[in-house]
Amino acid sequence: MNLLCLLKMRVLAEKAARINEKQCRCAHSQRLELDECKLTIRRVGEGIEAFLQKYNKLVEKHIPVIHVSKSFRFKKAIPKWSNPQIKKITKEKFKLFSKLRAASKSAAIILRSAYKKKCYEVKKLVAETVLSYEKKIARQCKSNPKLLYSYINDQKKCKDKIRYLVDRKGKQLINEEDIANCLNEAFYNSFNTVT
Repeated sequence: MNLLCLLKMRVLAEKAARINEKQCRCAHSQRLELDECKLTIRRVGEGIEAFLQKYNKLVEKHIPVIHVSKSFRFKKAIPKWSNPQIKKITKEKFKLFSKLRAASKSAAIILRSAYKKKCYEVKKLVAETVLSYEKKIARQCKSNPKLLYSYINDQKKCKDKIRYLVDRKGKQLINEEDIANCLNEAFYNSFNTVT
């Protein structure tokens, strides 16, 4: 059975459900013919259960199921320093925000002050948590330097290379080695005082 047959069955199931909702009693019988499934419905609602059983059986047979482990997370979805307390307080902040948007002008004044307090709490808690996480990484950097470097690389906003650089003479440098030498020279000249 192909996917087209399953889609036809789904459309027919939705049509039958809509007819059933309208409480339409048809005296004539309806005949549904698909590749593997032949089903006769004499009255609306009579064969729906049989149809849905057949449909679900065919879906299980022909549509693959992807199992995702519970520990699977997207790379950037949750920061490494996040914890349940931050998650809880952020949810509370969002609930206050939703109430604030739905509130009348008189109630919004009270909710706005509560929302601002919650925003301050979230900012303070996140700052403390990030600081403690960074201190933990700093303590572990001698024993596990990869942890430190992976955190630093995650914090980089721009991961593009320097494509070209113009030196003091106005010449365009494209080669990476020339760019590195130009930057080294500029760094050296900025800290070297000529007397």
